[in-house]
Amino acid sequence: MTRRLLAAALVLAGVTHLAMSLAEEAPEPTVIRIGTCRLQVEIANTPTRRSAGLSDRVTLRDDGLLLQWDRPGLHAIWMRDMRIPLDLAWIDEANVVRAVLADVPPCIGESCPIYAPPGAAASVAVLETSAGRLAACGVRAGDRVVLDAPDTERQP
Repeated sequence: MTRRLLAAALVLAGVTHLAMSLAEEAPEPTVIRIGTCRLQVEIANTPTRRSAGLSDRVTLRDDGLLLQWDRPGLHAIWMRDMRIPLDLAWIDEANVVRAVLADVPPCIGESCPIYAPPGAAASVAVLETSAGRLAACGVRAGDRVVLDAPDTERQP
């Protein structure tokens, strides 16, 4: 009986530690301004969160996901295990949109295309939103992205 209680306590402690680690790792959503829109986005700024991205989601919880890296580079995107089409915008260190791809289709399977459009070579972030959202916001290369924008004028 003592061994079972000890085992149960260890499992509970492990689950609690894992839940706390995941909660610490998941930053709060932030609001950005891009084009004519203010969007509430999740932040994926760790290898684990970037790798998971929006895979296997049927809908977006917020307006999108902002994948962030510490260093500029060519941060290619693939749509493996995606369920919904997305718009993608690559953003550089100066918070300027360098490339936009619209209506990128989902890919279920092993052989999925990799997206790295011209202009994306020095990106530090990629914004993923529902297909059609960036066009509706008038987003194009050269636009500035404002991070932590006040959420006073959020648009649908």
